[in-house]
Amino acid sequence: MRKLFISLSLPKTGTTYLGALLSQMRSCELPIIKEPNFFFTNEESNCSLMQSILSQGNYSRGRDWYDNLFPSNQNICGLDMSTQYWLHVDEMFQRTSKRNVTFLTIKRDPLAQLVSYISHLRRGHIQDVSLRHLVESHAEFEDYLNEMKHWNDKYDRIRAHHLDLEFIEVSFEELVTNPHSTIVSILGKDDKQGKINTKVEKNKKSYPVFPALNKLLFSQFIRKFGRMMPGKIYSSAVAFRKAVVKSNLKIGQGRFHEEDSQFIRECFFNED
Repeated sequence: MRKLFISLSLPKTGTTYLGALLSQMRSCELPIIKEPNFFFTNEESNCSLMQSILSQGNYSRGRDWYDNLFPSNQNICGLDMSTQYWLHVDEMFQRTSKRNVTFLTIKRDPLAQLVSYISHLRRGHIQDVSLRHLVESHAEFEDYLNEMKHWNDKYDRIRAHHLDLEFIEVSFEELVTNPHSTIVSILGKDDKQGKINTKVEKNKKSYPVFPALNKLLFSQFIRKFGRMMPGKIYSSAVAFRKAVVKSNLKIGQGRFHEEDSQFIRECFFNED
């Protein structure tokens, strides 16, 4: 049975970067869809804001659909770096119980993670209004951000409770400053012949030049249309969307970034 590394990390903790590093190893590969979101099903939220942020689980597509996302032979480890598994931990553990799985978690400072995440959402997932207004208008969104803030502590409790499962914990700071050491800590060795490319997929803070374009590309219509496509076609469509989004971004601090940062400190961390 193929071994899987499955992420329990929050978004904006370096999952894309870690996946890109590990996929350079001869023993690891990424799926043809960046984030399969396979091991959970979820009811659609009544909160319009959360609908624009969260992706629907793909468990109903079946095991064969998921396994075919990894085209290499069974001796290659699959890397599933989906960033919504942390919201469905119990469901995930149940549905991976008969698989050879190691759970990867990248821990990042909660304040830095939230600030980076809000900046990311400004690319087209959320309205171009202040974060304070969004939180005050959508209680479910505030609860979601609070869950993120407390995730590191919850993960520690989960790990202590599930001694029968295999977990690997990675420091965000160690990952970005010493990626080679991080790879060795996960795989126990470096099985790549030649130098590792550490310049891959480091997401920079940015904001869209044309916000309406990104809003369209991240819309529910585009998402639902994409889910109707076969896996290989969908992966190409996602790559195309990613290229368009990237070309529409201007490097900077992100819209309302300083205001959002101050609000996050006040509302979630009780800092003046």
